[in-house]
Amino acid sequence: MRGVPLPDSYDRGLSKQAGVKVHGEPDAWVFKDSASGKLTLDICGDCGRAELQVSDFRDLYEKYQKSRDT
Repeated sequence: MRGVPLPDSYDRGLSKQAGVKVHGEPDAWVFKDSASGKLTLDICGDCGRAELQVSDFRDLYEKYQKSRDT
């Protein structure tokens, strides 16, 4: 099964999809130059192994690299 949403929390019976956030400027008080992506699962129908996938991974990685350079 590919692209199964990963719920993070439930509010009034509705699920919120889990995600990740990376700050390009983590020490800034505001305007942290953030990127975010939603998490989904790929699940094997034979053994149940699950792998996480994140959307917008290139933008997340660029922000991560920027935060490491400062």
